[in-house]
Amino acid sequence: MKHTVLMFASALLLGACEFPEVFSNGDIDSWCGDKPCGWEVDGKVRRVSTWHSHDYAASLESDGARLHQLSEAGSYPCLSFSMIAKVGKGAKASLELDFLDDGGDPDWTGEIPESNFEHFEFAVTAPEWYSNVRVSVRKVGDGEVVIAQLRATYEGVTECEGEPLPLPHLPGGAPCDDNGDCATEMCRSGYCVGCESDDDCEDGQTCGYSEIQPLLDFDREVYFALDALPMCVGPNVRNMGQLCLSDAECKTSVCCEGVCSTCCGETGCEEGSACERSTVGDGEATAILEPHLCSAGLRMGEPGAYCTSDDDCESSSCAERACTGLCTPLGSISADCARLKCDEAECSSVECAVETVEVGRCQ
Repeated sequence: MKHTVLMFASALLLGACEFPEVFSNGDIDSWCGDKPCGWEVDGKVRRVSTWHSHDYAASLESDGARLHQLSEAGSYPCLSFSMIAKVGKGAKASLELDFLDDGGDPDWTGEIPESNFEHFEFAVTAPEWYSNVRVSVRKVGDGEVVIAQLRATYEGVTECEGEPLPLPHLPGGAPCDDNGDCATEMCRSGYCVGCESDDDCEDGQTCGYSEIQPLLDFDREVYFALDALPMCVGPNVRNMGQLCLSDAECKTSVCCEGVCSTCCGETGCEEGSACERSTVGDGEATAILEPHLCSAGLRMGEPGAYCTSDDDCESSSCAERACTGLCTPLGSISADCARLKCDEAECSSVECAVETVEVGRCQ
């Protein structure tokens, strides 16, 4: 359900505010070319003067002209706005809030009444959860509409009244009470998920773990960090040691017991090499993950082989999940140099110049 609210004019001025400003250039006095700095513009908007020749404002010139800005200040329960506007007789203008910036109809609309650079203050009870909100001023039809100030402060505001705005069709990662709250109609363990199998995804995608923003919900006493919820993702996006749901999700093409690995059970290793769980995990906020590797910890990995520790490599050197060669690296090294063996090239060769290795020294 969308909400339309009439804003009431106020003769009160804000005075000093200790809370942080949500918008950039809320006074609309700094301009970058043909638009106010920090603001996005749809339609025709022109810089004009207000009651003072050097005090600038934005005149919405065309039908449907819109001045808008996306705020990612956080999920605060009460949004406090202040505005100075001039709305001519017969003109129509409104303030719009689009939570989650999904591009649909605004979730809240406030009509801006006829005024002559008057000051307005109002507060909106926000949805219980949201990750961002796009705030817009829109003009409909003809008539004069000039915006001289649009400010918002979220943190510390408590004067909101009424129930939170309903916000259906929540994205993955949002807290939910039932399936109807989620865009995917999948509410699992109190959070919206994007899929449960590949059948829920478009062609070319797989059901796996997506890099969503960290979500901390004190009321639910549950913490989900990066990679915690299943979403539809492209193939080969997860590194070894990261959470996975299927083989297609992993760059290693193997998902073993929920972790991207190089082998699983009896498959994936050459003869004489057993698939074993690594004793060293690739730590993430959700868990310490220990992938399955061929001959983990036995110093058998050749240059370029996946690894989690130096003990996985015959060179006793594991860098960025791959065994290096036998040349001792210094700082930033090239992949070709790192994988050289001493019997293939000397450490002082052109490929392994002094910038990348210690000349002549091999382990």
